[in-house]
Amino acid sequence: MKAELRDKLVNSFPDLFKSSRIRDIEGGFNPLLQYPNTVPFWIETGDGWYDLLYELCTRIQEIIDDKGDEEFREYFRILQVKEKFGGLRFYMSGAPRSIHDLVDEYEEKSYKTCELCSEPGQMMSCNMGKGGWYQTLCTKCGDEKEYGPPVPRRQQ
Repeated sequence: MKAELRDKLVNSFPDLFKSSRIRDIEGGFNPLLQYPNTVPFWIETGDGWYDLLYELCTRIQEIIDDKGDEEFREYFRILQVKEKFGGLRFYMSGAPRSIHDLVDEYEEKSYKTCELCSEPGQMMSCNMGKGGWYQTLCTKCGDEKEYGPPVPRRQQ
């Protein structure tokens, strides 16, 4: 994702994209505290999923605001957002079941949205379906990247 889109997303939802310096309540080891100057979160997707992510973050923020629990607000955070096996992966901590269910819904939507341009898409393979890199693309973006024809996605 282009830096300006990433920054727009992060700045629109400061309660969600917080520093990874999580308080160590129990006194155990927290690897995030070991690297205090690292990037606090990562967004590694194509620009085509920006609207999908913005909508997801809006809905997560609504759940947090409705809950009204300051401890929950303090500890919930997005850790990483990326593409993996052609679909969106959204890693977070401190989330209740309602947010996990919402993320599952948007991860499923990503398999129908071109990661590059946001048009309707399908999973394609750069190695003609015999393994390799999978990405959800529209026909136009798939042709431009010289990906093979759409491949069926295994259900989890």
